[in-house]
Amino acid sequence: MITAVPALQRVVGGLIGAFPGMTSILLLMGPVFYVSAVMAVNLYRKEFPELFGTLGASLYTLFTIMTLEGWVEGVVKPIMEGLPNAWLFFIPFIIVTTFMVLNLFIGIRQCHAGGAREG
Repeated sequence: MITAVPALQRVVGGLIGAFPGMTSILLLMGPVFYVSAVMAVNLYRKEFPELFGTLGASLYTLFTIMTLEGWVEGVVKPIMEGLPNAWLFFIPFIIVTTFMVLNLFIGIRQCHAGGAREG
């Protein structure tokens, strides 16, 4: 099917071409997530063990926050009620991860599209 439709060939080619860049993003974001998760476990484990009780739970919760899916009602609002200074952790985390990942993916897309046009 891919060989029969030229437009689909370009899409698949673009996806395959973006893999090295996406791998670089994952390698860059891995340490950021790990350090943030360790910090969150140490800061919020006692008050919110269901969200930050273990490193795995903390990584999942932080991923939820990064995607901005239900983070206000499910995560940050309950934490802010008990710990009003928690924004000092969450706002920088959101800015760094959400906007950095978004910009990196856009940058990869632009680099790949520019390279495809030149070649």
